[in-house]
Amino acid sequence: YQRRVHGDVLISEPLGFWLINEQMIQTYVLARDKWLKPGGLMFPAYSQFCIAPCYVPDVRRATLAKSQGWLGKPDFYNLDFTCVESDSRMQCMERMVVDQILPNQVLSASTDSMIDFRTISVEGLNRLTLPFKFKSPKNILWDAVGMWFDTYFVGSSATVCLATAPNQRLTCWYQTLCLLPEPSMTNQFEGYLTFVANQERTYDVTLYSGSPSNNPFKIQRYTFTQPVYRYYEHFQDLIWDPTTLVTCPAHTAPPPPIQTTTPVEHRESAQDDISTSSTTATNMVQ
Repeated sequence: YQRRVHGDVLISEPLGFWLINEQMIQTYVLARDKWLKPGGLMFPAYSQFCIAPCYVPDVRRATLAKSQGWLGKPDFYNLDFTCVESDSRMQCMERMVVDQILPNQVLSASTDSMIDFRTISVEGLNRLTLPFKFKSPKNILWDAVGMWFDTYFVGSSATVCLATAPNQRLTCWYQTLCLLPEPSMTNQFEGYLTFVANQERTYDVTLYSGSPSNNPFKIQRYTFTQPVYRYYEHFQDLIWDPTTLVTCPAHTAPPPPIQTTTPVEHRESAQDDISTSSTTATNMVQ
């Protein structure tokens, strides 16, 4: 028999792209439950998800070009693949994009939600529902959902924040984009994203408009299993810099916690299906 020793402090770097990719936080939470004393300190202690509308036409053009680059080539073994053009486009649009989002590409204040590593369960991490909404005084043209995170280290006298926002110095986590099926011109949006853990240690992501409890409309599915990494051109820049660490007052109130369970099962009905019509999808976004 070997007595289990519990520690006073748990230190880890469980951060993936957009925080939760690779499911490393699940391991962090398991270590907390197994090895940390009640009331022990965790570094990091909690993180904040940030979601905002963005306009990234260059990313969209590159994605569409990738989906069509091999179609219609007369020297492609003399085969005509135009019949799978729509499927090719959908598969490329479903891949989440890891890239640098510039501050002027963010069109509205972000919707922020908190994940507290000190209290959340592994089961809660396996299915997340994050609200996303914005309201602008005038119509804006947006074509993507931009996402990033801030992580907080809570000490006895101060809280230190590792920020990965577009207006901060670039870090190795960059930012993440989910492209809309079509660009949308609107002055407001209210919806949410669901993140469901899969067997590849990533997440299946779905963007909805409306309320989870009131006939939500599914806009687009996304996958983090094979993301598109577009940041190679930034390697000459400083990837990580200590100046991204911002000291915050210890009493700074965190944002409200995230919803870790979906209120209703999302119905696989005709209303809930992704429309094959870009006009319908755009109208539902509006």
